[in-house]
Amino acid sequence: MPDLKLAIWDIDGTLVDSRVVIQQAMERAFRRAGLGAIAYERTRTIVGLELTEAVMRLAPVDYPAERVPELATFYKQAFVEMRTEPDFSEPLYDGARETLEKLRDEGWLLGVATGKPRRGLDAVFEHHGLHRYFDTFQTVDHGPGKPHPRMVLDAMKETGTEAGQAVMIGDTGFDMAMGRNAGVHTLGVSWGFHTGDEINEGGAHELHHDFETLGLALGELLAAEWDAQGERINAPAMPANRLCFVAIDLMGDAHDATVAEVTRYASTDQLCFRAPDPADLVAAQAAAWDPVLDWAKKALGVELRSGTGVLPIDQDAAALQAIHARASALDIWRLTALAHATAVCSSAVLGFALLEGERGGEAVFALSTIDEAYQIAQWGHDEEAAQRLALLKTELVAAERMLRALDAS
Repeated sequence: MPDLKLAIWDIDGTLVDSRVVIQQAMERAFRRAGLGAIAYERTRTIVGLELTEAVMRLAPVDYPAERVPELATFYKQAFVEMRTEPDFSEPLYDGARETLEKLRDEGWLLGVATGKPRRGLDAVFEHHGLHRYFDTFQTVDHGPGKPHPRMVLDAMKETGTEAGQAVMIGDTGFDMAMGRNAGVHTLGVSWGFHTGDEINEGGAHELHHDFETLGLALGELLAAEWDAQGERINAPAMPANRLCFVAIDLMGDAHDATVAEVTRYASTDQLCFRAPDPADLVAAQAAAWDPVLDWAKKALGVELRSGTGVLPIDQDAAALQAIHARASALDIWRLTALAHATAVCSSAVLGFALLEGERGGEAVFALSTIDEAYQIAQWGHDEEAAQRLALLKTELVAAERMLRALDAS
């Protein structure tokens, strides 16, 4: 495990089910301001933002700007009043406390990044007894709110962690955009205020539907390999376990070097080096590789140049920077799978195609072995080479299974 790991949590809609009370407080504020009713479908869209900005977005377009702070004050007053009422309820989501305890037991540092002021955060944490779980508390009292990266950056600074060691967890697109802006991995949860589409549009790397899905998906993948073992452990037959061991034990410290390695593969990507002849091999390479390069241009914003022969190709710096940025934003699991697939294929483009689900493991294997397939067609099978190719295919299929398990979680 890396020495430090930081999970930064949003509160409203992520750990605490505050949907009803936030809507009720907003309704009271709007009535006191003489604005009438406010629909939940509107209120939910601003949760996570700093309060003044939030109510400004909800207020009518002709509402005087000088009265926006008053509307925000009405909301705060309503919330304070509601906390004294006997029917006030702001429960934790099922599984929230257990997840926090499990992460603490596993050595994680925990942080909060919320649109609440510190006073409001303390009220929630005191009610549920949550202060003891957390190492850093980031609120809107001391700087910009979401989606500005300030709270995530401050949380990392306070805990001595870096972007590759941190993850942002939240239920809104604002949480995801804040995490992305800070360069950390983002985990969206679907049980709060924003829809899955809104969370994904904000930049979620993953979207989860309960607290257990990620662990279960990875656990099932690894268990299948262990079940297939006999009296002796056959490590080559356990590629998914090996990938997970690398992710857990090595990737935290090797994150930046791994990103650089993926970028280097892009600068010498196999798909860009074409045979000058014979004509049928030239045609086969073009038919197989050109569509993948076109996909990379459209989907990744990466346009790589192709050429014949073995002389270096001067790739555009912007393309390599785009590869670097995309790899840098990945969590340790996806970066491990990407780097492994990239190395097996000698192609960062094929690694990303597998990562993004554009091509499956077997398809990526076929694309990466066009030259070998041509030689086999010309000269027949070599048993040793065939065994090597079969092993490479197994590695890519395992990487695909790992990635799709992560996507499904």
